[in-house]
Amino acid sequence: MYKHIFAYEFKKMTTDRTLWILTSVLIGFTLLSIFNGSEWVKFQNSNLHKIKVHQKQRLEKHKKDIVEYSGKHELIGSEAPNSAFSIGTYTMLYIVKPPYPNATFAVGQSDLYPYYIRFSSIDRSNMLLNEEVLNPVNLLIGKLDFSFFTIYLIPLLIIVMTYDFFASERELRTFILLRIYYPNILKFLLIKWFFRVGWFFMVFYLGIFIALVLFSPFPLNYYDWSTLLLIGISSVYALFWFALCFIINMLNKNSLFNGIALTMLWLFIVLLLPAVLNIWIERKYPIPSRNTEIVKQREIKENTDNQGVFRQYLKAHPEYHAFKSDTIGKNVIAGWYPSYIVSVAVIDSLNDMSEQKFKNSLTMQETKLQDFSLISPALITNLAFNQISGNSYIDFKIFKESFKEQQSQWRAFVYDHILKGIPFKATDLNRQSNFIVYKGHPFPIDDNLRNLLWILILSIILILAGILQFKKNKYEK
Repeated sequence: MYKHIFAYEFKKMTTDRTLWILTSVLIGFTLLSIFNGSEWVKFQNSNLHKIKVHQKQRLEKHKKDIVEYSGKHELIGSEAPNSAFSIGTYTMLYIVKPPYPNATFAVGQSDLYPYYIRFSSIDRSNMLLNEEVLNPVNLLIGKLDFSFFTIYLIPLLIIVMTYDFFASERELRTFILLRIYYPNILKFLLIKWFFRVGWFFMVFYLGIFIALVLFSPFPLNYYDWSTLLLIGISSVYALFWFALCFIINMLNKNSLFNGIALTMLWLFIVLLLPAVLNIWIERKYPIPSRNTEIVKQREIKENTDNQGVFRQYLKAHPEYHAFKSDTIGKNVIAGWYPSYIVSVAVIDSLNDMSEQKFKNSLTMQETKLQDFSLISPALITNLAFNQISGNSYIDFKIFKESFKEQQSQWRAFVYDHILKGIPFKATDLNRQSNFIVYKGHPFPIDDNLRNLLWILILSIILILAGILQFKKNKYEK
């Protein structure tokens, strides 16, 4: 009997134009979404490669200039290539955050936060001048990546595919015949439902594989178990929508009711619930005005007494010269410069303390979203995509902290040379790479496995509830 059911369903589905349209849309959007993600990753990698090549050329030229200048001059001018004054002001370093292979599936926050930062030992403001100039329309609309397709569009495709898989049998009067030829109607409906589920996942996985083969910016062996976890979360999210369609069909309503009910559930689960939660969290943990923060930073800078800060610094560090002249050893240096560089470090520390409230609010918002994400499978999936792809807010927060740490190390090294009047040697430039690669941090595996299991449990509960509802309707009698 089951062989005949499968044959019947296969013939019915293969001759259904709507199904073939949905299959084409599913493959097409899968290819398009992964293509868009891969193009963004390629764009990032291309920029980072250009920076790396440029920095390598600059480093080699700088070393050569130091060797040549040192052999010709005894007195080191402030603009000399081996002057700590010149290196501290003009030598730029980069710290970069290369995209992970899984970023192909989710752009996340990477189009909002800088993935590379250019800095010197003196100033951090250079980063404001070196972020990518993006089309604001793209930032408004967003990129149609795989995560967007999975979270927002796949549920609609599943709804169209299964909203009437049982109701249509009753409306076309074939249900009466089914009760005659197939005494166990529930098994027939489950087979019919599983057939659609199997068809969807076959096309879905095929589309992912073809897209990666055609468009992947990385070799396929770069994708590891974390990629399987990401696809697994996508799969249980799709299964949740199939289960939701199953229980709605078991309510013994017509196709129109099923379509409207499922569409309203899509609006509630995917759009309304995350939006309401986000509004509540933003009200509970409001972000201070960015303009207010800028004004505070300006006030800190204006109220800082450079000479007073420098005097206190010299008391704490007697090993440094008091700079009573414009020359220290063989170094020519502007008298105002030592107090300036010390005050810049102090101002940056004060600014970090002032910005802490801003950062704390963003961190609390992200944390609360994680805590309440279980109420919405769409929100769970979205956060999981961002984490596994390495493009969450937390990833970029840690990246910025790593930048400050690297700058602090470089600043201490350069300041020591400036305040002791020591010229730079060519080998000193190797102290810290001028192209620093941020290694990233591991995403929370346990949390994502728990989220995957939670969506799977919800799906099973919905399927069992649908079966109980079917038996409650007493179709078998």
